[in-house]
Amino acid sequence: MKKQMMLFCVVMATTISLWAETETVNGYTWQYRINGDSVEIFGYSSYVSCVSPHPDGFVTIPSSLGGKPVTIIGENAFRDCRSMTGVSIPKSVTEIGMSAFDGCHKLRNVTIPNGVTSIGDWAFCHCFELKNVIIPNSVMNIGYQAFCGCGLVGIAIPSSVVGIGDEAFRGCDSLRDAILSKRFKNRIGRIFCRYNGYNFNVSFPDEHEVTVIHKEEEERGGRNWYGW
Repeated sequence: MKKQMMLFCVVMATTISLWAETETVNGYTWQYRINGDSVEIFGYSSYVSCVSPHPDGFVTIPSSLGGKPVTIIGENAFRDCRSMTGVSIPKSVTEIGMSAFDGCHKLRNVTIPNGVTSIGDWAFCHCFELKNVIIPNSVMNIGYQAFCGCGLVGIAIPSSVVGIGDEAFRGCDSLRDAILSKRFKNRIGRIFCRYNGYNFNVSFPDEHEVTVIHKEEEERGGRNWYGW
């Protein structure tokens, strides 16, 4: 079985290399494709990410590859890069794609630059050590289970966001408070951890915002996420 898996990885890597561009920067070989005047870094799966070898520690994504700006961190780009502890995303990036950082268990330092408009499905799923992240005012959409299973302790979702996928914060067991636009008040139960049994207080501090605060353990007994 192990030999078959290794053969599969070799075959996939060979297949991808036929149509992907590569460039070595700062000791890493980056896989990318050209989209007109810009570049997307991407991976096929957890076996073939956008960078080789799998990164260890803090990684700086190049601002350009092949002489063109990197604008998309594409599907599976860093999926299961479990030893990566931090990442610097260039200001040129406008989109973080599906499962881009899924399974980066040790990722704890990441700054999403102002200019990113979309965070894809499962983009930061299972980033267990990611406790704090600032979502910039440029972001308009957050995908399905985008931060599922993260170690987030709090989150502020800017008013620029007009779409949040179901269960975007499912399984964020450390999450204690959140601030989001009032437009999502009827979707709170679907956006947050509706299966984890936690109870929260929901308040409306002004006409624009909703504040969601985790109740203390002794206060359990009210409605949980599923009930809102």
